[in-house]
Amino acid sequence: MDRPIHTRVWTRVLLASLTLVFSDPAWSCAVCGGGPLDATSDVFIGSTIVLSLVPLCAMGGLIYLLVKSYRKQQVAVPEGDSPEEAPLSGGPVF
Repeated sequence: MDRPIHTRVWTRVLLASLTLVFSDPAWSCAVCGGGPLDATSDVFIGSTIVLSLVPLCAMGGLIYLLVKSYRKQQVAVPEGDSPEEAPLSGGPVF
Protein backbone atom coordinates (compact mmCIF):
# COMPACT_ATOMS: atom_id res chain seq x y z
CA MET A 1 0.00 0.00 0.00
CA ASP A 2 2.05 2.91 -1.32
CA ARG A 3 1.24 6.47 -0.59
CA PRO A 4 0.85 8.88 -3.51
CA ILE A 5 4.04 10.46 -4.81
CA HIS A 6 3.07 13.98 -3.73
CA THR A 7 2.66 12.80 -0.11
CA ARG A 8 6.16 11.26 -0.11
CA VAL A 9 7.67 14.42 -1.60
CA TRP A 10 5.98 16.67 0.96
CA THR A 11 7.08 14.40 3.77
CA ARG A 12 10.69 14.65 2.65
CA VAL A 13 10.46 18.43 2.24
CA LEU A 14 8.97 18.75 5.73
CA LEU A 15 11.69 16.57 7.29
CA ALA A 16 14.45 18.50 5.51
CA SER A 17 12.96 21.83 6.61
CA LEU A 18 12.66 20.70 10.23
CA THR A 19 16.25 19.46 10.17
CA LEU A 20 17.51 22.81 8.89
CA VAL A 21 15.42 24.83 11.36
CA PHE A 22 16.21 22.87 14.52
CA SER A 23 19.83 21.93 13.94
CA ASP A 24 22.92 23.77 15.11
CA PRO A 25 25.82 24.27 12.75
CA ALA A 26 28.49 21.60 13.15
CA TRP A 27 32.08 22.70 12.62
CA SER A 28 33.75 19.39 11.97
CA CYS A 29 37.26 20.31 10.84
CA ALA A 30 40.04 22.72 11.74
CA VAL A 31 39.48 24.72 8.57
CA CYS A 32 35.78 25.35 9.21
CA GLY A 33 36.26 26.81 12.66
CA GLY A 34 36.47 25.55 16.18
CA GLY A 35 39.21 27.88 17.36
CA PRO A 36 42.98 27.86 17.06
CA LEU A 37 43.57 25.77 20.23
CA ASP A 38 40.91 23.19 19.56
CA ALA A 39 41.86 19.52 19.92
CA THR A 40 40.11 18.85 16.63
CA SER A 41 42.58 21.04 14.76
CA ASP A 42 45.51 19.11 16.26
CA VAL A 43 44.04 15.79 15.15
CA PHE A 44 43.21 17.19 11.72
CA ILE A 45 46.77 18.42 11.21
CA GLY A 46 48.23 15.15 12.53
CA SER A 47 46.10 13.03 10.22
CA THR A 48 47.06 15.27 7.30
CA ILE A 49 50.74 14.70 8.07
CA VAL A 50 50.26 10.93 8.34
CA LEU A 51 48.25 10.74 5.14
CA SER A 52 50.93 12.76 3.35
CA LEU A 53 53.87 10.69 4.62
CA VAL A 54 52.48 7.17 4.16
CA PRO A 55 52.50 7.23 0.32
CA LEU A 56 55.94 8.83 0.30
CA CYS A 57 57.31 6.14 2.62
CA ALA A 58 55.71 3.41 0.51
CA MET A 59 57.30 4.78 -2.68
CA GLY A 60 60.66 5.19 -0.90
CA GLY A 61 60.48 1.60 0.34
CA LEU A 62 59.71 0.33 -3.15
CA ILE A 63 62.64 2.29 -4.62
CA TYR A 64 64.90 0.97 -1.85
CA LEU A 65 63.92 -2.64 -2.61
CA LEU A 66 64.46 -2.15 -6.35
CA VAL A 67 67.92 -0.63 -5.80
CA LYS A 68 68.82 -3.38 -3.32
CA SER A 69 67.81 -6.16 -5.73
CA TYR A 70 69.68 -4.43 -8.60
CA ARG A 71 72.85 -4.22 -6.50
CA LYS A 72 72.46 -7.86 -5.45
CA GLN A 73 72.28 -8.88 -9.12
CA GLN A 74 75.41 -6.84 -9.88
CA VAL A 75 77.34 -8.68 -7.17
CA ALA A 76 76.09 -12.07 -8.43
CA VAL A 77 77.53 -11.46 -11.94
CA PRO A 78 81.14 -10.25 -11.61
CA GLU A 79 82.26 -7.63 -14.09
CA GLY A 80 83.92 -9.07 -17.20
CA ASP A 81 81.93 -12.31 -17.10
CA SER A 82 79.01 -12.34 -19.41
CA PRO A 83 76.61 -15.21 -19.98
CA GLU A 84 77.81 -15.49 -23.60
CA GLU A 85 81.42 -16.16 -22.52
CA ALA A 86 80.58 -18.76 -19.90
CA PRO A 87 81.07 -22.36 -21.11
CA LEU A 88 78.09 -24.69 -21.20
CA SER A 89 78.23 -27.36 -18.57
CA GLY A 90 79.03 -30.75 -20.03
CA GLY A 91 79.63 -29.45 -23.55
CA PRO A 92 82.90 -28.93 -25.43
CA VAL A 93 84.60 -25.56 -25.26
CA PHE A 94 85.84 -24.30 -28.65
